[in-house]
Amino acid sequence: MIERNPILALALTTAAGIGIIIALYLSLTDPGPPPESQKERFERVHRVMIEAFAGGAAWSGRVEVLGLQSGRSAAHTPGWQITGTQGACDASGSYIIRDRPANSLILTAPHSETDAQTGELAQLLFEEASARGAAWNSAPQTTTDKCKSGLDLTTDRWNPFSAFALAFADSHRDGIVVQLHGIEGSSAAQPADLRIGNGPGASAQINAMLRACLGDALERRNIRISSSEEAQNNAQGQVLRRGNHSGFIYMELSDALRANLVNDNELRGRFASCLVAASDTDDRAYTS
Repeated sequence: MIERNPILALALTTAAGIGIIIALYLSLTDPGPPPESQKERFERVHRVMIEAFAGGAAWSGRVEVLGLQSGRSAAHTPGWQITGTQGACDASGSYIIRDRPANSLILTAPHSETDAQTGELAQLLFEEASARGAAWNSAPQTTTDKCKSGLDLTTDRWNPFSAFALAFADSHRDGIVVQLHGIEGSSAAQPADLRIGNGPGASAQINAMLRACLGDALERRNIRISSSEEAQNNAQGQVLRRGNHSGFIYMELSDALRANLVNDNELRGRFASCLVAASDTDDRAYTS
């Protein structure tokens, strides 16, 4: 019938052509699915990190789509290393997870660029305390001429740094997350060699135990329990508190104490022993 009716055939051909043009236009102008939010990426990194703490290697093939890369760590500390894919200026952070057996704690240094020696100290304590993991920043805290991706990891709750801490705590319900800092300027009114924060995610019992243990281990240096603004606003402490974890230990160490701990193996060994003992503390109580 169409062959006998050229007008109808032309109309159908024209309609089909218009339909193709409209479909092509829509495909070219379709923005696609909305970009992944920081929170959505956080949840995906969190899930992958939980698998990493569980052991095995299946998870490692799924980190590249998250902007991360993984590989086996050095032979003397068998485990995994996870880093961002953008090099030294990637703000995703750097991570080590030790294969089991390991003590139930992780050491973190979110400002290793500005709080001198905290990153080095975190890695030394990771080794000597046989800790399950360690983490430190891979980009500076603030933007520099070299790195345009500066990020303060203690204020960004949706960063992989927070996902790592939460994944560890979810996998080790009685474990502790130790975060190392330099003494903050806002705390200078009360001089101390070491301040232990009692902000979100902290345990009053663990803090008291650590203060007593470190008082002996650090040869009677001045140790205080502090409610500093930095401890109260810490992103990882808040994330852990919402996850119903109470093993967050926020530490501010003086320049002199950090140098002593890095250079004195015996002093650092006693410090590490207190952290291991704290990871075995039960019956925790929140301070906030």
